[in-house]
Order: sequence, then structure tokens, then C-alpha cells
Amino acid sequence: MKEYRLLANASFLKGEYAEAVRFYEAALRGGDAYAADNLAYMYLTGLHVAQDYEKARTLYVAASYLDGGVGYFNLALMELRGLGTPADFVRAREHMERAAEQYRITMEERREERRRRAIDALTQVGLGDQIHKKPNQMSGGQMQRV
Repeated sequence: MKEYRLLANASFLKGEYAEAVRFYEAALRGGDAYAADNLAYMYLTGLHVAQDYEKARTLYVAASYLDGGVGYFNLALMELRGLGTPADFVRAREHMERAAEQYRITMEERREERRRRAIDALTQVGLGDQIHKKPNQMSGGQMQRV
């Protein structure tokens, strides 16, 4: 839940670290991958919590299941550095490749979403049929509506 993550971030910035952990855990129960990632980082580095590589790894795995890219990337970093596990370059590469693939998919989805919103906006102002034209190919009134 994004609200809990935002509360956790605010608590963290105010130096209320125990409260931040509590909110991150609540956000994680709601399926927030970024909360899992932030909490994992705290355990990985021992940032205001007892350092615990196994807990960090478990949280990064959770983040990878929830969102993909973030968790896989950080798992790969742990494996490259041998944090909490022997260094495993083959496994790290697999996780880096998964992270890159998730990022590529996310960017394609965002591009498609932006395109859909642009078409919807043009349609709302009566210019849906002008989608393939460049701005200099439209009349002055059409350009003002865009």
C-alpha cells in the first residue's frame, strides 16, 4: 500500500526508524515492492536495524515477485558481492537479465499508456483523426487545441 510506504519514508526522514520499519512492513503486507526493497536495504546495510543478510535476501526475493526489476537487480548485487551467500556470478547474471527484461517490459507498457492517453486527449478535442500529423501540418486553431 503506497500510503504506508509514504508514511514509512516520512518517518525515516524524521529519524523515526522503528516507525519507518513498522510502516514498511505494513506496506509490504499490502504488496508494495518498493517497501520490500527499502526494508531489505535497511537490513542489508544495518541501517538503523540489526544487519541481517538472510532477511534482506528474503525481502529482495519478495520484491522480485511483486515487481520484478527492483528485487532481481538487488538480488544480483548481493550475489555478485557474496553478501550472505557465496559469490555466484552465474546466478547474479540471471537475476540481472531478469531485471533488465522487467525494465524493458515496464518501459514498453509506459510508452503504450502514454500513447493511449495522447490519443484520448486528441479525441476529446476533436483531433483524433490528426494523430499521424506533425504539428507544422496542422492549422493554427488545431495547434492551439493540442
